[in-house]
Amino acid sequence: MRISSAKKAISPLVSSILLISFAVVLGMIVMSWGKTTAATVVLPETCEGVSLNIIKIAGEEQICYKEGSIYATIENNGVIELAGINANIISNGITSSSADVNIKAAEVVRVSMPYPGIGEIKQIRLAPKLKDIVCAKNIIVTEDIKTCGE
Repeated sequence: MRISSAKKAISPLVSSILLISFAVVLGMIVMSWGKTTAATVVLPETCEGVSLNIIKIAGEEQICYKEGSIYATIENNGVIELAGINANIISNGITSSSADVNIKAAEVVRVSMPYPGIGEIKQIRLAPKLKDIVCAKNIIVTEDIKTCGE
């Protein structure tokens, strides 16, 4: 008595090779996805890659003061999103002010900061601010501050 089977199966050796090949390809896909994701993550705990710039139009910095506020057109030319700007305003005394505004990388924004208006402004020192850190080494200084509308 002969049992005949018309069904054919894959041999155990071929199925093992197919399974290992599938696992290797899947591992390569996951690893390459992980490399590209890890490369784009920047740790915001450090001030590396943080940079500010006051926009200039016709050679004139776009920063002025009027009626209790300082207005500035700021560019984030760093690679990290900023959580705001701290300002130290030097006039007859030293006043601190800030603008809590998110500024994405390569974004230009117009910010306003309160200023009590004590004397003529001699210098403004702007420091970029991350979530919980003020980047003191990345300060920009400007000294030619006019009243708005001049």
